[in-house]
Amino acid sequence: MNKDIKKFNFFKLSLNFTLFILICSFFLVNFHKFNSETPSRSGDDAAYFNTAFNIEKYGVASHQVEEFRINNHKNLIKPPFYSYVLSLFFKTDGKFQDVSLECIYSNNISEICLEFVQSLKKINLGIHFAHSIIIFFTILIFTKNYFLSFAGGLIIFTSSYYLNNTNYFMTEILSAALLLLNSIFLYLFFESNRFKNIFLIFSSIFLGLLILTKAVYLYYFYFLFFFFLFINFTLYSFLHTLFTIVHYKLR
Repeated sequence: MNKDIKKFNFFKLSLNFTLFILICSFFLVNFHKFNSETPSRSGDDAAYFNTAFNIEKYGVASHQVEEFRINNHKNLIKPPFYSYVLSLFFKTDGKFQDVSLECIYSNNISEICLEFVQSLKKINLGIHFAHSIIIFFTILIFTKNYFLSFAGGLIIFTSSYYLNNTNYFMTEILSAALLLLNSIFLYLFFESNRFKNIFLIFSSIFLGLLILTKAVYLYYFYFLFFFFLFINFTLYSFLHTLFTIVHYKLR
């Protein structure tokens, strides 16, 4: 009987997840199109894009555009993690071996350079898709409700804010996924009586990656630090007071 229930639950989960993937894929094919925007040479997106390009092609973390300046100015002006993730999927060989940053930022961008930029926008879309899948399973685990998990994942995936951001090489999509993962493990740390240290470790790892993606979340670290400090101080004060009362009564 129990085996049948487990099989049914697995079948139900597989069916819902497959349906979720199919609807997301249908939406992408029929309703989502990348625009022709390229990174703005003087914008934040250029700093992330250039750093990723230079890491992959030259092995140097630099936001410089001109090739002769890259090795002479190894400067990194933005948090590095998003650029590093992008660089893992950059392919500057094969038909893109002649692509350069000068080509991408030229007023009359060539077709091959535009194709290179457009192909890389799929990385943002992949991160956004992973974010939606995490939402799907998170809601399912916490609520045991297939409809809510399906609806929540679909709402996030079809969000015009996130889909529009897939056109730009900014950190919003990746930082949203990392913040979600940090929050999940932080919640499990407080709610679970087992594996608390493991949940805290994973929460800390994703917080670190979040800070390395978007520096403003360093303030979030300080908030959590003082929050934990307050909880521990309050608990210590309570236990100390309780111990004093009990000790006094026993005298």
